[in-house]
Amino acid sequence: MAEFAEADRIITQNLFDYHFQPIVNVQNGEIYAYEALMRPVSDICPSPYHIIKFAEHSNRLDDIERATFLNVLKL
Repeated sequence: MAEFAEADRIITQNLFDYHFQPIVNVQNGEIYAYEALMRPVSDICPSPYHIIKFAEHSNRLDDIERATFLNVLKL
């Protein structure tokens, strides 16, 4: 249950970090886009999987989507 409380805190306080992974055209090797990979800033919830599962069960997926969209725009 500590993970659920931590997941709620992460979402509420917008404690997300992002890593950008290139999307490569395999025919010519060119990067044509980047995928933003969300990572929670926490030692208790080590993976995005825990955050997404909590958000699904507590109807907070929209909160994560909104935060991710706005955070990535800032970056």
